[in-house]
Amino acid sequence: MAVSVNIKGFKEVEKALKEFGKEGQAVALDVVFATASDIERDAKSLAPVDLGKLQQSITKTKVTDQVKYKVQANEPYAAFVEFGTGALVSIPDGWTDMAADFRGRGIRQVNIAPQPYLYPAFQKGSRMLFKDLRNELKRLTDKFNG
Repeated sequence: MAVSVNIKGFKEVEKALKEFGKEGQAVALDVVFATASDIERDAKSLAPVDLGKLQQSITKTKVTDQVKYKVQANEPYAAFVEFGTGALVSIPDGWTDMAADFRGRGIRQVNIAPQPYLYPAFQKGSRMLFKDLRNELKRLTDKFNG
């Protein structure tokens, strides 16, 4: 299960940072990398542990030629742990399309409560991403104006 979500407002902040040239682009890359690393770490710490396979399967990879990383859990059952199954399914706002890919075929109903690990990590990371990018944008503005 891969998380690929566009964060509203990111393009505008990224564009503002690019106006500072290579230094601004480097800052954007650094902040996005750090945020993806934080999301990966937090998701691993929040993932339920039986044998540890789910935790070990959580990885981040850079999307080629973009200021973007993908954080994903690679175990086949990862989405069922995240969203639950049967009557206990709980899908966060904005993740409906992603969760639909894992909908069962109705052969039998197994009710497993959701144990979110990726969504809470993403929520925390996306809040920090904006805060960190704005702080860096202010720092660069002060540096070039001062």
